[in-house]
Formats: sequence, C-alpha cells, structure tokens
Amino acid sequence: DQERAEYYIEFIETCCTHIEGALAGKPFLLEDWEKAIVGNLFGWYRQDFLDRTVRRYRKALVYVGRKNGKSPLAAAIHNAVFFLDNEAGQINNLAAASRDQASKLMRHIAGMIRNEPEMRRLCTIYEATRHITKPDNSVSKVIPADDKVAHGDNQHFGAVDELHAQP
Repeated sequence: DQERAEYYIEFIETCCTHIEGALAGKPFLLEDWEKAIVGNLFGWYRQDFLDRTVRRYRKALVYVGRKNGKSPLAAAIHNAVFFLDNEAGQINNLAAASRDQASKLMRHIAGMIRNEPEMRRLCTIYEATRHITKPDNSVSKVIPADDKVAHGDNQHFGAVDELHAQP
C-alpha cells in the first residue's frame, strides 16, 4: 500500500528532526535506504487469522556501519508508530545492553518530540524515569539489559540498540 508507506515516510520527514550535530533542528530527510526500510515496514499488509488487516513485516534487523544514523532512524520510526498507529495502550520498549546506551535512543526520541509542537502537546516526557506517556495509556520506556525486568509486556513496538552487545 504505497499510500500508507508514504504516510509514515511523510510523517518522519515532516515531524521528526535531527537533534545533534550540524543538522540539529533540521528535518529528518530519509535517505533512499531508510525510505526502503520505512516503506517496507509500513506499506505491506496481510490478513491475519482473525481476518484483521495487519502489517506483513513485524520485525526488521538493520545492520549498517557506525555513524550512519541507526539510532536517529529507530527514534523516528518509534515516533511514527507512537503517534500514527491508532492503538491505545501501546507498550513500546527501548532496549540496549546498558542504561547509557538505551538512554541515547530515548534522547533522540524525546528530542524529536520536543522539536515538534504537536507531538510535544500529545505526550509527557519523564526524564528521570526515562519514559514517555500519552493520555490513551500508551507508554514508551527504557529497559536496559543490566536491569532485572519482568517478562509479559504486550509489546507494540520494540527497538534494541547495539544488539551485538546484548549479554
């Protein structure tokens, strides 16, 4: 569904910004390889066993070299899911091998939200506890591997930064 794919791409390029470096504050314009990832994730659908229309692809592994913007891309995809998916009570987990690494992804997510007035209006960012909530009971939270966390979240979105470093 090209229209749906373009909807998510347009959201990222219109509502998400870079938060650091020479591009800080500038729109997050996706490179072609990034558009391919976003387009495939959000443009392909199928019918599930309950005859619901669901995304065909539920997982993506993105392996590219250092300094190619994987964390900002994951943050932009998170924000697209958090604000565009019409699902109340989303549980979105941001994982990494350490609290510091997981916090880097949260920093990009929160920075993009702060730079866009409409996203900022729709949620609350809690810096100290590293989580973001919306009034529809949706939450995004950091879950580093060095913490003991319980299983059982009904996860809507998950991002694992630096997967190779996971214990």
